[in-house]
Amino acid sequence: MKKLITICLLITLLYSFKAQTDYETTKIGNQIWMTENLNIDKFKNGDKIFYAKNEKAWKKVTNDEKKPAYFKLTIKIDNKNLSCYFYNWYAVIDTRGLAPLGWHIPTVKEYDQLIATLGGQYYAGNKLKSKSGWNENFGTNSSGFNGLPISYINYYGEYIEPSSFYEHTTGTWWASDKRYGGGGSFSLKASDNATKYPNAMTYMNEYYEGLAIRCVKD
Repeated sequence: MKKLITICLLITLLYSFKAQTDYETTKIGNQIWMTENLNIDKFKNGDKIFYAKNEKAWKKVTNDEKKPAYFKLTIKIDNKNLSCYFYNWYAVIDTRGLAPLGWHIPTVKEYDQLIATLGGQYYAGNKLKSKSGWNENFGTNSSGFNGLPISYINYYGEYIEPSSFYEHTTGTWWASDKRYGGGGSFSLKASDNATKYPNAMTYMNEYYEGLAIRCVKD
């Protein structure tokens, strides 16, 4: 009986490890990227990441306590419910490590390299965006990156879109280094009003905001 219980525990642990570390990948230039967003609730050492279960909890832990946390929402894209994890900056920089073994959260420089590899700011976006889900200017996803229009969580724990008319026009992911007094980030835009081309650019987000995370191979 003890042997059976041990085997069951091992299977459970292996399944949990696979669920949190097994990601599809794509090679873009000399970089290997996940093709989906990070979706974990533990640091690399096994410690639980604090789960902000509502807006009040997010505001308290992120702005007042400045501790690592994640927020989970179900977002409807193409009439399908997608479970999305958003992490604050303090989770990104925590020394326990947020990315799975063998991966890391990209730096701004690595995102800039990704953009340059795919032709620059006004041409990379189309190749990085998913083929569906966007409000306008669907991507070709020729890079395999499969960037979905997942926006961000604000100071109050609210999911932010530019407006109801412009839902699903922006995808945003954390970078691992500071930039201009905030956390570095990477954004895909449906289009730029001036050029009408999909935009891909590195940017800066506030520490208290919640963003998705995409990892690159070590």
